[in-house]
Amino acid sequence: MKGRKLTILLLALALVFLKPTHVKSAQMEDYCMVPPFVMGTSVKPNVLVVMDYSTSMQFPAYLPCNNLIIQNRTANCGLINGSYESDRDYFGYFDVNKYYSPDQSGRLEENNRCSPIVNRVGGQNCISGNLLNFVTTTRIDAIRKILTGGKQTPSRRDRSLISEGSAYTVIIDFGNNRICSFSISANQPDQRELSILGTNCPISGLNNVRDNVRIRIERKVSDDFPIMGILHDFCGGLGSETSSIVAKCKFNMQLMIFGDDRGSGSSIGVLKVGKNASMSQLISNINNIMPFGSSPIGEALWEAYDYYKQNNIHSYAGNSHLLGIGNAEKDPYYDGSGQNSRPVPCRKSFVLLLSGGAWDGNVDPILPAYTMHMQDLRDDLDGKQNVETYVVHAFGELDPTTGPNGRRAMITTAIFGGFADIDNNTWPYPFTNYPSNSRNVTYPLSQCNPNDRWNNLCAEWDTAFGSPKDGLPYNFYKADEPEQLKATIYQALVDILRRASSSAGASIPESKRDVGAMIVQPYFYAELSSGADSAKWVGF
Repeated sequence: MKGRKLTILLLALALVFLKPTHVKSAQMEDYCMVPPFVMGTSVKPNVLVVMDYSTSMQFPAYLPCNNLIIQNRTANCGLINGSYESDRDYFGYFDVNKYYSPDQSGRLEENNRCSPIVNRVGGQNCISGNLLNFVTTTRIDAIRKILTGGKQTPSRRDRSLISEGSAYTVIIDFGNNRICSFSISANQPDQRELSILGTNCPISGLNNVRDNVRIRIERKVSDDFPIMGILHDFCGGLGSETSSIVAKCKFNMQLMIFGDDRGSGSSIGVLKVGKNASMSQLISNINNIMPFGSSPIGEALWEAYDYYKQNNIHSYAGNSHLLGIGNAEKDPYYDGSGQNSRPVPCRKSFVLLLSGGAWDGNVDPILPAYTMHMQDLRDDLDGKQNVETYVVHAFGELDPTTGPNGRRAMITTAIFGGFADIDNNTWPYPFTNYPSNSRNVTYPLSQCNPNDRWNNLCAEWDTAFGSPKDGLPYNFYKADEPEQLKATIYQALVDILRRASSSAGASIPESKRDVGAMIVQPYFYAELSSGADSAKWVGF
């Protein structure tokens, strides 16, 4: 053994003076072998977005859904009392500092003649974009605006941003007995119309503009108006839509949904966008899948497990056509194409779960999240291929009945789907088994309360990877309103990239007194061989 160590040491020293006898040729998988002082890899990670398209995504983004009734696959949230704050910016399709009037077709377009109005409410034939956002923005509108820039008409000419979601009536008292009733009707979720009535309502004349045309909740935009969201930030900006996700994005992103898209039957973990897809396909699916149905989150995560395993073990969805071990156009752990497909076993993989969290299926989502995190999913590849689950819990506070249960479930799912097993007992502290129901686990845990008793093993998930000590897992994000949601989704994606990235770059010493202006660049061989002996990452 000592002789073997000596041989390797001599090989390392010889690098400074001699050309090595055999240097392994550089392949993609070589870059998965990382020096011990470098964390992660430079390989793009896999990010499978598992997205909630249940009926709750039709609900208003700033208002509760009261007395829910379903008609023609459209939610009706009944009568809602709204409290509008004109000095606050509300997120949505409309410009908060502009005013709008309906055009001849009923679409809302900017009206420069409203410029004397500065109350952010409206007046004669004018309504504030900020008020429109508060009244009309739905949860799916907000998510689409954040991710893609919003759902738009198919034509590049005469474009509109189209709201989709539920019907309801909002009553707002602007003071001094000025009361407006904003009534939204919808024969289908993407056919929403607005009527404005009321006693001394400060907004008048809109309903009678253009021969009594109903106001369509669509924002008319110019041909050169940039419609872009977070995905464009990570995928090359505007103009990248025709490119493949693999080529342009900082991650390999796929899209899986749960809900019931346009009456096609239950969509439990349906893989809508696989690996070999373009940005336009990803954007189109996010924008055009109609939210409706239940929230079988656990079943959907089992389908995510099947995708990464590339084996259709579960029968919740028919995703077989997008599976193919060793096929780089389908397999998330391969690059290249056709016969040139090559494995990338070190690629880190993630699930990004976007949901209200109130799961109502037969599978608790902590089971598949834990299994993906702990199990080696691919015994055909070197190393261990597992998946970490990031959770964004959206709009929970607007659902007083299901919201708290959903929040507890999503926190627990994040813990079981991403903990660091410090004590090597295979369970996240303080758990030693699955809880009977993730919806009933209360937080902060008594053992992990940062304001009281906090065991050091809580660091398995609370303060893991540099997150603050707050009694919540590092991979759990909560957003009750659209503004927060945009920031949390962006932060989650940045953290995923941070976890998956590494570099060994050139550096200039802080003190130039000893080495002058010389640039120090580490140099390594991925693998160096001499006879029967070899060493990885030998260098200077």
